[in-house]
Amino acid sequence: MTVSPRPDWPAIGVFAVTSVALSWLVALPLWLRGLGLADPFLGLTAAAMMFTPALGVVAALLVQRRTHGRRGARVVLRELGMWPLRPAARTIWMCVAVIVAAPLLIALGLVGVGALGLATFDVVGFSGFAQTLQAAVPPGTPLPPIALLALVQVAMIPIGAVINAPFAFGEELGWRGFLLPALRPSACGRHC
Repeated sequence: MTVSPRPDWPAIGVFAVTSVALSWLVALPLWLRGLGLADPFLGLTAAAMMFTPALGVVAALLVQRRTHGRRGARVVLRELGMWPLRPAARTIWMCVAVIVAAPLLIALGLVGVGALGLATFDVVGFSGFAQTLQAAVPPGTPLPPIALLALVQVAMIPIGAVINAPFAFGEELGWRGFLLPALRPSACGRHC
């Protein structure tokens, strides 16, 4: 396979225009209804917008197919950085490390902020969380125990991550999997 040392501008242009145009099209109902970011469908719309870069990749691959000919699935997956998964053990352990490290870094940051006196935290009564909840519901509305709600919030983090994963995959596939390598000239030139 010969790889051009220059970026494939037609495919990059189709990817960028498709990704941006589709995200604007998905968000259009928010603005047409006049509610903007206060729209109750903002979460659903934002999730759909996260998937539009993946559709941009499909459009760009169709342009590349027309200009570079048909390529096998392995070639496309390799170009998008999805295959081969080598070394697999290191990749898996790095994913596990990031999943564990991110909450630990956040916790350490909060401890640091508290130790420096930049903020005070009520980790027993969750008074700030209780105030936020009470402000969000009509006055006099009974709330479950705040500690239980805080525990449910923490327990929902992995569930939210699983729900968000396909949409986040759409962004990663588009911006990091396609666009980043497409903008870098090939290191091997025509000798690959």
